[in-house]
Amino acid sequence: MHNSICNNRNFLFIFVLRMCNRNYVVQYILELGLPWASAEVIARLEGNYAHLAMQKFGSNVIEKCLNVATEENKVCIIKELIGSTVLSQLLQDPYANYVVQSALQVTQVCTFSRDLLLYFYMAKLPEQYP
Repeated sequence: MHNSICNNRNFLFIFVLRMCNRNYVVQYILELGLPWASAEVIARLEGNYAHLAMQKFGSNVIEKCLNVATEENKVCIIKELIGSTVLSQLLQDPYANYVVQSALQVTQVCTFSRDLLLYFYMAKLPEQYP
């Protein structure tokens, strides 16, 4: 029963992010600078980063997550993006492309994640600009 309730809460949380005005509430929570609140938001989005990145409102929240996340959480978000089955779509999508660029900007400390993300990003450029 408890797992069912948690899954329903996560579903509702993701649903709210997809709505144009409600994502501002989540961004506001992230901007409060409360580590426990940011960690909760980041944890609830786990498994949904790639798909949210390709949505206008979801991408804004993902970018905000990358800006407030701890290095450990940044690595987790980036690994999820890199490991996504829709990685090539992420690199070509107008909203997700900004998320990828944000990920490159905020991963100064974690060079492995940054280098790996940059590799995938640069590998996609020749296809886009022949």
